[in-house]
Amino acid sequence: MTTTKKALYTLATGMFLGMLLGILYAPDKGKVTRRKLDKLKRKLQHRADEENEDKETLEEVSEVLEAQLEKVNRRLAN
Repeated sequence: MTTTKKALYTLATGMFLGMLLGILYAPDKGKVTRRKLDKLKRKLQHRADEENEDKETLEEVSEVLEAQLEKVNRRLAN
């Protein structure tokens, strides 16, 4: 058997055993697991949306502070 064939055989065997063990030891039924995954996805999406809002707010504050800093620098230069 060539090295490539051995690698493919090993990969296929590992995938099969992983699927088999996953089915045998799954803590919940598929429907329950999908529901949990969907809930987790929505929670993560909500967090990402909040972080994007926070980022936008910080960018706005940064722009205002930069404008104020420019004003202060101009006054000090005079």
